[in-house]
Amino acid sequence: SFEQLARAATELGLPWDCQWAPYAYAFDTTIGVDEFVARMDGRQRRELSRRNRRLVRDHACGLRREEGLALEDDLVRFETFMRIEDSGWKGANGTSIRRRAGYEPFFRGLIRSASRGRQLVWYTLRADERPIAMYLAMQTHDTLWLPKIGYDESFAAHAPGMVLEHNVLLEC
Repeated sequence: SFEQLARAATELGLPWDCQWAPYAYAFDTTIGVDEFVARMDGRQRRELSRRNRRLVRDHACGLRREEGLALEDDLVRFETFMRIEDSGWKGANGTSIRRRAGYEPFFRGLIRSASRGRQLVWYTLRADERPIAMYLAMQTHDTLWLPKIGYDESFAAHAPGMVLEHNVLLEC
């Protein structure tokens, strides 16, 4: 798939770069939730629990998973995602989808293609009915790909990205 993506980007004249991403992980989702949580580092588990408790204490929260939406609805979710992603450090550093040359058209094409193929999945963490973190995800067969996350930095004290990621992993 990467070779096809690289070839398509080159043919379209889109800038791209390949680097080893040491932060990419694969998780064993064949184990139960209790074992998954037990395998987590104790310090990380306590920090996650503390952030989650604070978030739930301060806000009415919920996690929403959406898939199989109409293309128009997926494009609306994409706009929301880009707004959240661009609102913080990614926007300030020019690394958000909106600020990088060629990224927005590329991702719009990806959204259209994944939507038509019924592969697109949106995970949204909401606080007081407001989206505060989102994952742009794609599912192919039994694999869930999580290529992009965005979160509202005004909720940084609650670590919404970490809370969202943990909830997605628990669901898997």
